[in-house]
Amino acid sequence: MENAKVICETDAEILLEFVRLKDSGFLFKYEKTENGLTQKYVNCNGSIYGSFDSVYLQSSHTEEGEWTAYKGDFKLEFKENGKECKSEKIEKKDGRNEGGNEVLSQDEIDQLLTAIAEGEANAPEEEYYEKTHVLRLNRKHQEFFVTDKKKYGPYYAIENAQYKNEENFQFICHKRKDFKNWYYNINGQEIGPFQGSHLNCYYDAQNRAIVDNLGNYNFILVDGKKVKCFSGKYHYCRISEGNGHTIIIGEDSDNQIHFKRDGVLQNFTVRLIHDLDNGDVVYCKNQNDTEIWFYNDKQISIPVKGNDSTIYETLISYKRKNIPYFQLKNSEYNGMLIDEFDIGFVFLDNHTICFLPWDILTFHRVIEESIPNESYTRYREGNYLSLYNTNRLAGRD
Repeated sequence: MENAKVICETDAEILLEFVRLKDSGFLFKYEKTENGLTQKYVNCNGSIYGSFDSVYLQSSHTEEGEWTAYKGDFKLEFKENGKECKSEKIEKKDGRNEGGNEVLSQDEIDQLLTAIAEGEANAPEEEYYEKTHVLRLNRKHQEFFVTDKKKYGPYYAIENAQYKNEENFQFICHKRKDFKNWYYNINGQEIGPFQGSHLNCYYDAQNRAIVDNLGNYNFILVDGKKVKCFSGKYHYCRISEGNGHTIIIGEDSDNQIHFKRDGVLQNFTVRLIHDLDNGDVVYCKNQNDTEIWFYNDKQISIPVKGNDSTIYETLISYKRKNIPYFQLKNSEYNGMLIDEFDIGFVFLDNHTICFLPWDILTFHRVIEESIPNESYTRYREGNYLSLYNTNRLAGRD
């Protein structure tokens, strides 16, 4: 591949995971088959370890190679680029019940209760959060929502509290410890009880109070009123409006995503959907064992046989049987995105591990984490729109 750099040669048949270390070091997990048996191995800076039954790499901001491996009845913990290895035999711990949950002794229970009590004793008696207008009485396990005119409560817990002014505020509350039921308070009016999850509570671009993504219901709350989303029994429904278009999204009992655009229910399900500010939609469509990306009704990626696909400019990554792949210019590579020390795509090519540098400005996850989400969203939507306008397909062009 043009512009790709060789990292090392390898006996790997399948690349499973790669971690870049400091000073151009590397750590990767791979598979190969010997005598008809597929085993997992680790290569750390050119030194090979294995075979193992399973391997878990330490891949979060590490400077030296660390991993945990399992072989038979033994657990092996490797550190310092494999120079240090601690092994222990895996045995069933005494005091575990049939479900595998550890049973605490009375002494352990007493110690836990004492620690909790000490933590409560050290907490201030009252805490007031000026931004959310929530007053917390720690020792009484009570919370109040406070305005200049009135104090609402006591509640066991308050969530998603938002205060705009004395006449416009909203919050979700639980009256008891069991959290089975929850209530919604908008401008002092309490609605409920409701059950299940409530993922979003916010003011939208039209300044409406919205509660959506409800796990048990086929409606959303708009300014305190129920708005039904679908005729079917969908849940986790949400709505977005922009540029004269209305997008309504929901999930069925099989966790498949359905959506309506301007009142028209699409006759297919999708794995993922982005509702854009301009009223358009970008979605990843499931089709047998493949995934295809569309902008409205126009295809913007090649079909890929796999799952969890993601578009990076004109490259598309995905997994098949939990093995990472990507396609670029109609060629498939066994590889993945990395973002430690170097940013780009690592792949296996004819018993060689190679690295394809990728411009940080076009890198999805780094952008999402390092700059405000609004800027990342504009970049992502601009990339989708570029594919749409130029008739290109991610994975082909």
